[in-house]
Amino acid sequence: MLPPLDALSVAAAVVQFVDFGAEIISAAKEICDSAEGATQRNSTLKISVIDMEDLSKRLKTSSSDVQVQHYPSLFRLAETSEKLSGKLIDLLKKIEAKNPTSRGHAFIAAIKAKLEDGKMKGLQERLDECRKQIGLELQSLTRCAMIFSLSN
Repeated sequence: MLPPLDALSVAAAVVQFVDFGAEIISAAKEICDSAEGATQRNSTLKISVIDMEDLSKRLKTSSSDVQVQHYPSLFRLAETSEKLSGKLIDLLKKIEAKNPTSRGHAFIAAIKAKLEDGKMKGLQERLDECRKQIGLELQSLTRCAMIFSLSN
């Protein structure tokens, strides 16, 4: 017979394992039912990140040398955002099911997604912070442009 604390830790481990298994099975079913080979959350995230990557590229290409000189932080934020977006898109592609109709591929994709969840959340948080900073920079730039145009 196990001591009470050992029995409790075994029971907790079993509950955790069952919860983990249920999450994997649920995600695998969602992947199987999707056309993209990913969960709805990851598909939506991928679209959002692609949009952010496009915005970052436009900010970089529309920046002339004069703008880069006067607004270096906006240019750096656009570069950082583009890099983070690329990393997140690569990660999302890596965890997609190669053949979403295959239960085995969907199951493997669900396990990969669960294992990469922490990394994905970290990249997502960094990208969100970058997005907020870009918004502030653009607000400041717009405000300065409005003040300049009103003063002339």
